[in-house]
Amino acid sequence: MKRTVYHLLIVGAVVAAYLLGAFAPLERSLASLHFRLMQTDASGDIVVVGIDSRSLRELDVWPWPREYHAALIDRLVASGARRIAFDIDFSSRSNDTSDSQFEAALARAGDRMIMATFKQPGQDEHGNEVWVYTAPIPRLAAHGNFGHVNVEVEEDSLVWRYTMFEDIDDIRIAGMATLMAHAEYETPRSILIDYAIRPETLPYVSYYDVLNNRFDPTVFAGKTVIVGATALELGDRIPVPVHQVLPGPVVQALIAETIYQGRGLSRLDPRIVTLLAILVGAIFAGFMARWSWKIGAIAVIALGGGLFGVSMAVHHLAGTLIEISPVFLAPLAIFILNLTRSIDLLTGAFRQERFESRYRRAMMDAVVESGFDGIAIADRNGEIELVNPSAAAIVGQSEEQLVGQAIQNVLPGASAVESQFGRDDDGRHTSNTVGPIELPLSRGEETLTVELIVGSARLALHGAKDSETDERVVYIYTFRDISDRKRVEEAQKAAVEEAEASNRAKTEFLHNMSHELRTPLNAIIGFSDIMKAEMMGPIGAKQYKTYVGDINDSGQHLLSVVNDILDMSKIESGQMELIESDVSPFDIIETSRRMIEERAWIAKLKLVTDAAEEIPEIVADDRMVKQMLLNLLSNAVKFTPKGGTVTAGARVEPDGGVTFWVTDTGIGIDNAQFDRILEPFGQADASLGREYEGTGLGLPLVKSMVELHGGALHIESAPGEGSTFSLAFPAERTLTESREEEPPKAVTA
Repeated sequence: MKRTVYHLLIVGAVVAAYLLGAFAPLERSLASLHFRLMQTDASGDIVVVGIDSRSLRELDVWPWPREYHAALIDRLVASGARRIAFDIDFSSRSNDTSDSQFEAALARAGDRMIMATFKQPGQDEHGNEVWVYTAPIPRLAAHGNFGHVNVEVEEDSLVWRYTMFEDIDDIRIAGMATLMAHAEYETPRSILIDYAIRPETLPYVSYYDVLNNRFDPTVFAGKTVIVGATALELGDRIPVPVHQVLPGPVVQALIAETIYQGRGLSRLDPRIVTLLAILVGAIFAGFMARWSWKIGAIAVIALGGGLFGVSMAVHHLAGTLIEISPVFLAPLAIFILNLTRSIDLLTGAFRQERFESRYRRAMMDAVVESGFDGIAIADRNGEIELVNPSAAAIVGQSEEQLVGQAIQNVLPGASAVESQFGRDDDGRHTSNTVGPIELPLSRGEETLTVELIVGSARLALHGAKDSETDERVVYIYTFRDISDRKRVEEAQKAAVEEAEASNRAKTEFLHNMSHELRTPLNAIIGFSDIMKAEMMGPIGAKQYKTYVGDINDSGQHLLSVVNDILDMSKIESGQMELIESDVSPFDIIETSRRMIEERAWIAKLKLVTDAAEEIPEIVADDRMVKQMLLNLLSNAVKFTPKGGTVTAGARVEPDGGVTFWVTDTGIGIDNAQFDRILEPFGQADASLGREYEGTGLGLPLVKSMVELHGGALHIESAPGEGSTFSLAFPAERTLTESREEEPPKAVTA
């Protein structure tokens, strides 16, 4: 088991080192070896026109007038060049004559021209270091395309990767090589350059020869041309793998060849490499435990050769570089460890065992001494042999005072725990721990509560000879002070009980007060009805009749509020009953529509129903379903502006359940307010000057009533876009033939 742990730790360490980039130099060396072993020629479709030492010598002036470049462009265009790229900085003016001639040549060349833009370090107006991007002057940039020629070195100071495009000032700029290869540059963002392409196979013509018409035009016909500095004295040199240093235009040409030939390389996903390393390491760990060192060495060598061969094949066939170092180094490290362990076992097994024993003892001593929990070790007679500082602090005595005392005197009731240990027929323990249990502990005038766990262990003590072994049993008492935790638990329990009592008192108060209010309200409404109808004769003044109507309306409204409060109190107190019967969704919607129709007409709203007579009946409380639908329709009418539409409907869900829904074109609700409007007395607008009046009980009642039926209330809304409220009844409430003969029954919530 220990060896397996070491192997897993080694694999984990190798994988961690790989993920942290420790093997990057080794992987770069392997990639360079790939390039050397897989040398290939350039396609011939990309030609380098070099500003070489001979050109500088023959054209005895520097920098060259831009009319030279203009003449060069005309020569290349006349030869049929497909694209012409200038790896030259045109970000500053020369003179008007030269710039005009060069601009005219660019215009004649048209879209085939590619000019360079550069990213280089600079300073802003405050002197801070920033990246500065330089592009051709505007009169030149207006003709043709321009692409960046930036390359970045990695940790080994070499250029391995090419960025297909960069975002400069919110503008996406393709790389010059990307444009030369006429490639899509949205993805991937970067590729690995294939240095297996030999730069010496790139067609090359001296700038001077082209300028003086000393070349074969067929060299450029239908080809892509890059013009740039190749002379050593111009300093455009880039460090690269395999070839050490190459001129900048040659590197751009190699990059374009990489893209053009479809040889842009990518690295295998590090997660896959990690999984391979873990898998191969685990397999080798299993076999290494049984192999001799000779077989292990052969296996590791064979693995290394096989991995390198596979990586070469994948590089060639799929254009992917596999980082094989962690896959190889994990088994190699396991082999080295096993070899080292074998040598150590042969030369110093006893010394290693003794060292590990001392180490474990020191570690256990450190754990015991610095542990937060109190630990006391007693013999089978209950006499304390060892305590740690935490135990002494909890008990309130020194370590010296505790050693030798009976555990029962220090932790009253602790010794009785030993009887809970199971024992076999020979009297030996069959369980190692008992607890946790809580015990009171007196410390001076203070009484603590401690949590105690008791464990037992056997100690094998060797005498002078290995055969002389005495087995002793000791008890380990681990305890901690939980007084603070107990006080917190008791406080929480008391707070919960207080909250529950307060909630019960509130519910009972609302229930009782609602009953008390309904009796006088019914009298007010009844008498106002008599006066309104002038049953006992005319009232007299017209205003009195108006006041009687107001009194009646206010009484009806207040009675509705009281009824809502009473219903809510019944629900909260668990006294609401469901009087179930067979309910027709179509009839409920039609009845509700008729009851709300006059209010909708007064509010100048269009009232629409959408329910088929064929919708099956449901088993529900008819009054509650009607009340829920009326509440939703009332809200929809109240919060929908003049000219809007309120729609009520019902449908059968795929699972067989029935859903009632009400949709309006009203003001809508922010979803952040959903929880508030579903709380009793909650309002989306809780200010005193709110535009829409209401008690805030309608939606909470709807939610509670539909949940009494095992259903749910769903809300879909957004400010200014209207709202949809849905009452979803479960499928088990949909009426089936087997339930048609069952009588209605009362269900208490």
